[in-house]
Amino acid sequence: MFELFRGRFYRGLSERVESEHVVYRDEISEFWSTMLNKNDDIVTSDDYLILFVSDNHPTTFPSLDEFVNIINWLPNWKAAGIDGIYNFFIKKLTTLHKYIYDIVKVICLKGTTQADWFYCGLTYLIPKEIPRRGSDYRPITCMSNLYKLTTKCVTKVVQIEVERRGLLSENQLGAVRGVQGAKEQDLLNIGINKEYGNNLKATWIDVKKAYESIDHAYLSQYIENLHLPDWILKFIKMIDRGILQGDSLSPLLFVLCMDPLSRKLNEKYTKVTIKTDTESQATNHLLFIDDLKLLAEDGQTLQEMTEEVIKFMNNIGFEINKEKLATTDPCCEDTATLFEGIGVYKYLGMLEDSRGIPKSKSFEELDDAVRAVLVKNKIYLRPGCKERLYIPRKEIGRGLHSKLEEAQIANLYNEIKNRKLHSKLYSARNNELVSVIDSSRWLKKGSVRPRDEAVFCYIQDRNVFWGADGMCQHCGKSGKTVDHLATRCEKMLGRDYTRRHNEVVRCIHLLLLNKYKFKSSKRIRSHSVQEILDNEYAEIRVDTRIKTDVKIRCNRPDIFILDKRQNKITLIEVGITSQDSLQIVETEKLRKYDLLANELGLIYKCSVDIIPYVMTWDGIVTKYHKTYVKRLQIPMNVEAYIQSIVLKKTVETISFDRRRGLESGLNAEESWERETLIDNEEGDVKTENTKNILPLILDGITTAKEPSTNTNEELELEEEIEVVEMCENDNVLKCLVETSGSNDENLSITTIPTLRKQKVSINDRERIIEKTLEGYSIKEGDRRSKLPLEIKESLQTYVDLECTKTLYELAEWVKCTFNVDVSTSTIDSALREFHYTLKLVTLVPERRNTLSTIEIRTNYATSFRESEVDNDDKNFVFLDEVGFAVVTRPSRGRNMRGESAYLSVTAARNRNILVVAAMNKYGLIYHKIHERAVNCEDFKLSIKEINESCQRQRILTPIFVMDNARIHHYRGLNDDEEIASYRIKYLPPYSSFLNPIENVFSVRKNKVIRSGVRTEPQLRILICRKFNEITGEHCSSFYRKMLGYLQKAEVGQMIHE
Repeated sequence: MFELFRGRFYRGLSERVESEHVVYRDEISEFWSTMLNKNDDIVTSDDYLILFVSDNHPTTFPSLDEFVNIINWLPNWKAAGIDGIYNFFIKKLTTLHKYIYDIVKVICLKGTTQADWFYCGLTYLIPKEIPRRGSDYRPITCMSNLYKLTTKCVTKVVQIEVERRGLLSENQLGAVRGVQGAKEQDLLNIGINKEYGNNLKATWIDVKKAYESIDHAYLSQYIENLHLPDWILKFIKMIDRGILQGDSLSPLLFVLCMDPLSRKLNEKYTKVTIKTDTESQATNHLLFIDDLKLLAEDGQTLQEMTEEVIKFMNNIGFEINKEKLATTDPCCEDTATLFEGIGVYKYLGMLEDSRGIPKSKSFEELDDAVRAVLVKNKIYLRPGCKERLYIPRKEIGRGLHSKLEEAQIANLYNEIKNRKLHSKLYSARNNELVSVIDSSRWLKKGSVRPRDEAVFCYIQDRNVFWGADGMCQHCGKSGKTVDHLATRCEKMLGRDYTRRHNEVVRCIHLLLLNKYKFKSSKRIRSHSVQEILDNEYAEIRVDTRIKTDVKIRCNRPDIFILDKRQNKITLIEVGITSQDSLQIVETEKLRKYDLLANELGLIYKCSVDIIPYVMTWDGIVTKYHKTYVKRLQIPMNVEAYIQSIVLKKTVETISFDRRRGLESGLNAEESWERETLIDNEEGDVKTENTKNILPLILDGITTAKEPSTNTNEELELEEEIEVVEMCENDNVLKCLVETSGSNDENLSITTIPTLRKQKVSINDRERIIEKTLEGYSIKEGDRRSKLPLEIKESLQTYVDLECTKTLYELAEWVKCTFNVDVSTSTIDSALREFHYTLKLVTLVPERRNTLSTIEIRTNYATSFRESEVDNDDKNFVFLDEVGFAVVTRPSRGRNMRGESAYLSVTAARNRNILVVAAMNKYGLIYHKIHERAVNCEDFKLSIKEINESCQRQRILTPIFVMDNARIHHYRGLNDDEEIASYRIKYLPPYSSFLNPIENVFSVRKNKVIRSGVRTEPQLRILICRKFNEITGEHCSSFYRKMLGYLQKAEVGQMIHE
């Protein structure tokens, strides 16, 4: 009640509840006086008392640390007794723990009597269903929490002693730590019955008011026979009658009292046996606290066991609940109710019929009843995916327990897979780069109300527009689907999508403000985002253009953070997309600001991080998302909230379409209205129709707009006449077009409204349309188009086949084919009508994207990712060689007569000077200039020098990454013991983009070439200068770029850049 309907719960506290039943006070007092008053009858239980031998092992009272640990495990708001002190306050008042411990220790060990309130409790008689007599109430005694803390200390000592000495028989699984007693008993019950073909005789016995009726004379005698410490016996003797049901010591004492019966049954009567592959188990009864089930192969044995149990109960003062005493054998029908036909008994929550067989149909009916309650309270919406209810929450399910075992969950996935809409969400399970656990965080860690959770899951299931066909009412270009309305409709980009995007930015912004001490608040709903904030710790900008020395196109990140203490810049980019584009968008967000990051690093002289925060509209994230969340220091509960807010904004976007009546097709509207008048029934529970649930989600957000009344009747009449006249004119033009029978596409659909808005006369409009139908273009008056429709269509087909042709070549083709002389601008205009654009062709080696190369590249990327887990990113050292030479090449200009017009410049050819260099993510580690070509022995010496340089920079276990040049596979490397111990990775073939040092070489080579040095000494000096200019920011940028390619390689994408 409190979890589902908190408002109703609090309102109910102040209401007077009138009871529909009356049981007189005298009748209640008479019944419970016999239960709670001290029993003066002499109990004879010598036949069952067993004398245990003490092992003389010392028993110690819990230490102070153990006592504090006991306090920490107390439930905070457990009902308090007469003192009104809750466990929450006992926990928080840590300075009192030492004093409380001393008092509890004195009470237990010395038996010091405390004030009366310490031993007094408030007993509530709670009615079971509709009480008709005194026995129909259940007593709940609320003792002082300080008293219960004292008994917990006693329980801890007794529990350790019982487990160490084996004072409980194996049949009793109640009050046993470390086992799921009821479940194990149920499984054993099923196994035994199955072993004997469900033909065993059985009797079920339940003790009436078990805890309240236990006799303390018997209890004290039994504790003495156990040879427990004297102080424990004294503590137990302080209570005259019964043991309290809410007390932690009570279950343990009760099972100890029942243990003699279990031992007597095992010793005296025949057992039934169940065999496994390695061992066998024999028993004749199942016992869980006071729930007893007797088992026998024949009726005579069962009858004798039943009489033995009744005798034991009478001897120790227990009373058997005759209403719950049942049997399957006629021999015991004098003492128990005989089950015949369809009779059932519930033992430990399991329904059993007269043959002891739990029916599968019973569980199915229970499932149906549970779902009916969920539907009634709108916690589950019926058009949603039913199988998803039983899938664990960590797998984007809702975690409802079902009769299915874990191995059968795969069957649920198969059912979902066969459904077109429901399967779209779970298609993410087949993507290796998607993390299903992180995508389920809002279900596990979020504090979403059950009704909201039902709506969010309903949207995720995508079964919203069922029965409706048609196009999107916003853009008119795509079909109306949940995926299209959630992220793909271009008309909603600046409105709904931006609002959802800004909500995510707002959450992260508030988190950053708290981190950098701009404010201390957790109230996200009242938080407003400011564009620029600055204090002594950081500067934070939101959606602001960042000024740089060089003009950069992408210079407006969602969030810019300058950490002044750590001298670090962080760029955060948020993206909400669909499942199909998740990996692409995350990579784009990661690479989008590489140039800006380089410039910011040079301007502020600090490191720059780019962190994408990308998820789908339905909360799906990649396995890398967890790393980004950790870098942003976003708590798991905040991450769950962000996922739920994205789902909520998506629900609002789609539900507005429902509320505005944007259903396509009359049949859909009629079926919708018809369905709203019908009540669905499931399990005899009437529910509101769930097809109409979305319009009810956001009550109060939109209201019907009342029609406005025009008080100026003359103005209204004039407007009506004008509209009629316009319609008539337009109809004339439309008739003219239709009667001409022309299909010329030059006549646009918007031609007539455009001409009418421009106030063109009807005669002029007719003339323009006639010329359009004759083949003239509307623009430029009477100029006839040089490319008729059939030539344009042929041109489009030719361009599709020959996509590398230039505009000049296409103009030549038109002239040769159709004998029409056109300019390149005419060809360009025609191509633009097809939305074709010509771009510079980049030549890519054919072998770069062969199947074998892609497979090698994917294996390398996977191996690299695995190495990242166990190694710091500074350990990855990339090395290569680059050569320079002084050569001649032609250049523009004049020279003196008799001398050739050539200049001596540098270029990356003829390796006269060669540089060997190595770098990692944080900077250039090593570079050395060689004045001749480097041979294998030179490279062998260089790699040793690189390793020494790594050791000096505290890179103790480097991983050398290099390409497949022949010099890198020199056999002498393996012959050297030192080099043989190095860890070396070789790049895939045709994959220079995976080696960031290649980018370093490319930038530095161009700068050296453009400098125009003419001598080798000048070249050496310039090379040293340019390589010394390489900073950690440059290397970090190139490393991030390499990771972007690595992510594509990991999923086997073709790479054309």
